[in-house]
Amino acid sequence: MRYLIPSILLLLLALACTPKATPVIDEEPPPPPSTEVEEEPVNSRCATFDDDENPDYVADQYFLYRQAIKRKEYDEAFKKWKIVYERSPAADGERNTVLTDGIFFYNLLIQADSTSKERYAKKIVDLYAQADECYPDNAYMIGLRGFDSYYTYPGMASDEEVYAMFKRSIDLDEEDFPFFVINPMSKLVYDRYEEGDIDLEEARYVVQHLTDRLAKGLSECEENGDCDTWGLINGYMPSAIAQFETVDDFFDCDYYVELYYPNFEANPDDCATVVDVLNRLKWGGCKRETSPEYASAIAVYESECRIDTTKGTNPLREGYDAIRNNDNERAIELLTEGVELIADPEKKAQVYMAIANTEYRMRRFSSARATARKAAQLRPGWGQPYMLIGRMYASSGPLCGSGTGFDSQRVVWVAIDMWNRAKQVDGSVAGEANKLIGQYRQYLPFRADVFQRGLKEGDSYTVPCWIQQSTTIRTIQ
Repeated sequence: MRYLIPSILLLLLALACTPKATPVIDEEPPPPPSTEVEEEPVNSRCATFDDDENPDYVADQYFLYRQAIKRKEYDEAFKKWKIVYERSPAADGERNTVLTDGIFFYNLLIQADSTSKERYAKKIVDLYAQADECYPDNAYMIGLRGFDSYYTYPGMASDEEVYAMFKRSIDLDEEDFPFFVINPMSKLVYDRYEEGDIDLEEARYVVQHLTDRLAKGLSECEENGDCDTWGLINGYMPSAIAQFETVDDFFDCDYYVELYYPNFEANPDDCATVVDVLNRLKWGGCKRETSPEYASAIAVYESECRIDTTKGTNPLREGYDAIRNNDNERAIELLTEGVELIADPEKKAQVYMAIANTEYRMRRFSSARATARKAAQLRPGWGQPYMLIGRMYASSGPLCGSGTGFDSQRVVWVAIDMWNRAKQVDGSVAGEANKLIGQYRQYLPFRADVFQRGLKEGDSYTVPCWIQQSTTIRTIQ
């Protein structure tokens, strides 16, 4: 949910709380982002030190302004930077640092003089375009340009154009494209597919690369010392791409086993969970003879959870048959009809949860929550309805925010509320609830993000979007 961003953008967030009377150039920024090429020279198309009539002078000015940045002498650094930029924008021809430093400086100027934001933002756009001209195949810069266009300066480019930038960044460096591309692209790829702008093959290509990049980042994070960053990305991206679960044959059996079979293992005695997991595995193409997980789930279903109905037409039996056949619309219709035939409150609650889980699979969160609440009313000591509502809240970051910062993180408050309630009413779900609370606590908003909005920890807050629930503000750091 939380989304770590390049150092330029971290600086902007830090400066957002700085009083306007304080000169921005006196603030201490983190080091400018490193975009230096460590592999082969890229042979820039733009002017380099060697192209200048006095190459030693320009190279010296480059060195001096970089040192001035380190000393936080930004006025002096900016003056010398302009000399280098005008004469040798491509530096030594092997790194685009002059151009990225320019973006850094103009971001500072925007913070110092917000009335000139449009003019400075235009200069940033020009610097990005020049970077693409000088170093046309730099995946980092292309991704960063997309990121700034999407988050920092909305309106610099349309969503279609931002998607194209991120896609190009991925294409250029399939295994190591920039980490900050992952979250926004995981949202944009679904939006573009839904709008009909990209086909199923391209959507699969992008999602697979996002998934592989996340897995690679997580596997290497201990060695690289950036596990916090990858853990936070992992809190958002899977929820965003889960929207493709409604697309037939998008994900394979392994995806559903990895994501949902643990729910069955944690709740093998809960028939609503068994039915839900079984349906997801079947939707993913799992079969009894090739998937031991599917075989285990269907064995429990057949021995413990099959609805006992009379022969002949019966909406409950037909509804559960529709679930197993992945006919979700028909399943909801039949089970809604059949639940009215049941007198026993616990059995009725079980059917409501089957309906709620089906609605959840279809991403109909409001309807699923209402149905789960009916189940909770009929069976007051049952934690599963609250567990499901909590999962819906936790997966709503992509629906209720852009994938970075406060807007996506605030859904964690109400998710934790639901999981706490679940374990309070039903001790049998305490282990699962505690695991989810521990997993998602790291995605709470930063204290600074809350403070910037005039809020404080402990205050009451109503989470908007489809959720519309009151909660208590909690933060980390």
